[in-house]
Amino acid sequence: MAGVPEIFVREESGPGRGRTHALAPGRALVGRDPRATVSLAGDDVSRFHAALDVTAESIAVTDLGSKNGVFRDGVLLSGTTGLAHGEAIVVGGICLRVHHPGAQVDAALRRGGEATVTQIRPALAPERGESLLVPVAATLMFAALVAALLLWQQ
Repeated sequence: MAGVPEIFVREESGPGRGRTHALAPGRALVGRDPRATVSLAGDDVSRFHAALDVTAESIAVTDLGSKNGVFRDGVLLSGTTGLAHGEAIVVGGICLRVHHPGAQVDAALRRGGEATVTQIRPALAPERGESLLVPVAATLMFAALVAALLLWQQ
């Protein structure tokens, strides 16, 4: 369906009921502040209430020290908590339903007893802060050792 984001949360209650908030990979802030990615109209919602950490495979929520907390199934969450596709959380009395197709796979693996999802990264695409110096140096040293052994055997 054109125009519908793949990853989003939908307000299921409150003044914005029915509104969807598209989520891109990275950190999305949830709160009543208009600068929040998921801006909610609710007196019990803190300015920056929670954070949603989104990847292609998963979504997790972290309470940012809000006064009213974040709940799932009536239970107050603490720390960072993974969420499954279709799950709902309550932020300041407003219910948000998660829509994340990639999280369906993660949830199915967890139900089957698998604790992690393996991410495959391109071999030559270092993440920020990583360097290729050590792997390249190790490869060159190994090649030099093999060449020396081959020359020595002749």
